[in-house]
Formats: sequence, C-alpha cells, structure tokens
Amino acid sequence: MPSDKYDLIGRVKAVEREYTALRFTTDRILRAIDEGGIGLEENLKRLDVHRASERLEGTYIIRLFSEFEVALKTILGERKIKRFPQNAKPLIDRVASYGRFSGPILDNAHIVREYRNELVHNLVYGIPDDRRMTIRIVTSYLCTFLHRIR
Repeated sequence: MPSDKYDLIGRVKAVEREYTALRFTTDRILRAIDEGGIGLEENLKRLDVHRASERLEGTYIIRLFSEFEVALKTILGERKIKRFPQNAKPLIDRVASYGRFSGPILDNAHIVREYRNELVHNLVYGIPDDRRMTIRIVTSYLCTFLHRIR
C-alpha cells in the first residue's frame, strides 16, 4: 500500500516533537539539579547533562534528516525505482525531478543537507551562531519539499 505523503510528513514532524519533549525534559532536569531537587546517577555530572542539552537540537536535526531520507527512498520505491542514489544530494535531486520542481524548495532541502553534513562533522565543536539553523526551520524546509511531491 503506497504511503500517503502526509504520513511521511507526519513522521518527519514527529521527530521535531520528540526533540521538543526532550528539550522540555532536559531544561527541567537542569533546573532541578541546580535547585538541589534531584541527584544524578553515579559517574554522571551536571556538565554531562548540560552538554547533552546543548547538543540536543543538532542531534535531532541529524535524526530528522535521516527520517527525510527514508521518506525519499519510500517515494522512489513506490515509483518502482529499484536503485536509489547512495548519497543524499542525488537522492534529493532524483525525487525533485520526479516531482517536477526546482527552485527555492529544492535549494532549501540542499541547505538542510549541507547543514546536516556540517553538524555530523562539527557537532563536537559547534557551529557559529550566524550559520545555525533551528529544528523548526529544518522541519519546515523538509516538509515543504515532501508536500510538493505528486
């Protein structure tokens, strides 16, 4: 049974909601640690929780892009395409060509892809503030791309 594009979009949006839930949780835990209302497990320090919190958005953007790639492969598979491009750039381009669109929607998907690559290779060191993307923007760009598919 073919996947509804809205189901694929919903799966991408679900990743953003998971991020929001964990952002809420880590913020509360850090506050509780600071107020002395919660103790940490052995070998776990406040700094560890703080670092996890700092890197949470980047981690979830990487995960969100993975879900997007699954959606693209699902779309191609439903069109009876047996061989998928291995890299994300040609995969995105192939799906856009089947959807018969280009321009800003395609460009934005590639901006997200490049940002994801930068996160994967620089997550430990961080990305300068002027080049950061929020998970909200990433979700919007990727869902707009998926929505455009016929």
